Amino acid sequence: MLQYRVNHTARALHRAHTCLRQKPLALKNISMRQIQCLVTQTARPLSTLRESTQGNIAAIVGTGVGLLVLAQCKNEEDEFVDPLSGLCHPKVLRFEEGAENAQVCIGFGTRSISFMNFYVYSVALYVNTVDFVFAMEGYEPNKNGFEMDIDFRDRLLKKTRRTLRLTPYREAEMSHLREGFTRAVEIRIERGKYSMEEKEEIKKELATFRASFPRGNFKLKDYLEVSAGPSSSSLFLSYNGDKTEVEAPRLARILFESYIDETPQSTNAASSIKDGFTKYFTT
Repeated sequence: MLQYRVNHTARALHRAHTCLRQKPLALKNISMRQIQCLVTQTARPLSTLRESTQGNIAAIVGTGVGLLVLAQCKNEEDEFVDPLSGLCHPKVLRFEEGAENAQVCIGFGTRSISFMNFYVYSVALYVNTVDFVFAMEGYEPNKNGFEMDIDFRDRLLKKTRRTLRLTPYREAEMSHLREGFTRAVEIRIERGKYSMEEKEEIKKELATFRASFPRGNFKLKDYLEVSAGPSSSSLFLSYNGDKTEVEAPRLARILFESYIDETPQSTNAASSIKDGFTKYFTT
């Protein structure tokens, strides 16, 4: 069995992920969320641990002072696994308001800092398919291959209920995520064709967004959902289910567009999202 020395359970989770993906092919696509770290205060015999966990132990991940950390796999068929980071997203977001308001995962990918080879979070885009069908009525994709062009983005961002769902690769302060959003918006303000008055309005919305942003640490398996739709001028932030409404109609477009425009925050997420929309136009 593969063994690693670990000093903290959060680190053990990443070690477990690395360890399990090195095992046979059946485990190569295992996600972070499918790993449950079990911690015992004493190194009990492995046979005893197997009995207590229904024989579902994949590997000993590591030992710390008085700890034995084990990786256990769970079956979750209703999720997509981001192949780069191993993080998970549900295939469908369901809301209390009714089934007709459900949103389907179009694509997903990992936001990374490339020059540091540093994964930050995984992001997925969800869209209400009923809205999407009506929004795309009369739209003609490029004959040389579907592209998320300005006409497509206009229809998507003006006429559909949609959600960005983010989950972290490692624990970090929420302020880091907030600043990442801020930089993405500021870049697009400067290079966009906005009047001075429009720029000032967007900056006001951004200030409100920043003040409303969740505080504390963005922990492993936490999630942040940023939602918007055509029936409201607001952005909705949902941190682990706790919702906040932000009046920001212009920002609602810019934030979503930052993942699907010509210079997206995550190129592999944009590619996955494009592939998801391509299937709609080719099936």
